[in-house]
Amino acid sequence: MSRIVREFELPTNEKGSVHGQFRNARLTSRGTLLVANMAMGCIHEYTSDGKEVDRWGGLLPWSVQELPKTGNLLVTGRKGKVQEINRQGQVVWELDATDYGVTQPQKTVRLKNGGHIINNWYNEWNKEPMDTANAPVQAIEVDKDGQLVWQLRAWREPDLGPSTTIQLLDEPVNRDRLSFGEFNPQSPKLFVAPNEPIGAGRGIHPGRVAWISCARCGQVGRQVWPLGGRPLERPGEGRPDDS
Repeated sequence: MSRIVREFELPTNEKGSVHGQFRNARLTSRGTLLVANMAMGCIHEYTSDGKEVDRWGGLLPWSVQELPKTGNLLVTGRKGKVQEINRQGQVVWELDATDYGVTQPQKTVRLKNGGHIINNWYNEWNKEPMDTANAPVQAIEVDKDGQLVWQLRAWREPDLGPSTTIQLLDEPVNRDRLSFGEFNPQSPKLFVAPNEPIGAGRGIHPGRVAWISCARCGQVGRQVWPLGGRPLERPGEGRPDDS
């Protein structure tokens, strides 16, 4: 039976709603936790007993992750800024995702070749319906020189909906190397089992998971599942939007 073994409170701005406080937290190679605090415009680093060991301000972070080798932080901001900052808070690299039509990036993945994959969230609760003839991108890849490699638009057949997160499936997470203070995969056990579906998707776009293979030749394969449901269609091929 699951039980709470450790908890601590995080600071936040009392103004606004709970919805705008936190979106993302990631473990580091140091066994600490990075938390993107949107409400306060900063990133915190915590030990497993809730002690704040570092803080970086002046940001509007949707998400943050530690980069291997350097230990720098890759920060995806609400205003379209994607930045790499060092532990001293200095910006060592940045990209303006709005230059590529990405207005609401929530997560960025650093590729081994130095490029980046950036997702783009779209507000499905907008009062004005989406212009399907000019629909926003859901994800892009930009190479290390800032050139657009490909972009994804899939709002019909299948409709992938707004992109809230993205993960590379050919770079699996090595859970044996993750820890949070004294919590680790061995003892005490940090990871118990994959999450189970919590029920049917709700809202305009039901929750979905999509497998997308984007090769250099421009071919795309998709396998799409509604949350807690069966596949919507068989894997198929098509061309990503290059416009």
